[in-house]
Amino acid sequence: MRSLCFLGLGVLLLVTQTTIFPALPAWIGKPDLLFILVIFLALRMPVFQGAVLTLFFGLLMDIFSGIFLGLYPVMYLVVFTVVQLIARQLAIGDAAYQIPLVVASYLFMNSVVFMGTTMLEPDEIMHWSWPDLLLRLLILAVMAMPLFFIFDWLMGWFDQGRPRWSPFGAARSVNRFATPARGRRPTAHPNRED
Repeated sequence: MRSLCFLGLGVLLLVTQTTIFPALPAWIGKPDLLFILVIFLALRMPVFQGAVLTLFFGLLMDIFSGIFLGLYPVMYLVVFTVVQLIARQLAIGDAAYQIPLVVASYLFMNSVVFMGTTMLEPDEIMHWSWPDLLLRLLILAVMAMPLFFIFDWLMGWFDQGRPRWSPFGAARSVNRFATPARGRRPTAHPNRED
């Protein structure tokens, strides 16, 4: 259930950044919100779940805005693996460490994508613009903190085992150790009243 929630969230972020952000003025920039989710998955999700979601998001990025088929899935998986290795060696639990990690990873990914596309297609010269890239890095740094907070809240909501929503009514939690009300006898089964 948690993976499906983050899958839907990633699709929503991708649709937002590919449909709404290009229509905004250029000085606002075009932040890559899905990349922040990939870094979060590398830091918080189990390896297999996070890698599968990251691969799926890379394939979606290829479909929406890829230059060469397979470039984004490979780059997202490389970034996911590098962040996983860094997180195992260092304690990166604070937002003070997560924001520089997002910025450095995004700069690394853009550099490799630029060099890869230049080598694969030498006739097509890609434009490298430091002002545009610095604006994107600044926006990513600003947006990373609230997005990490939202992602952490969602992860905590699923990890705490809250009652799940049911189409037939809200699930109610039953306290087996509560004392029965006056005049009622205790029941043998906590979910069934005789």
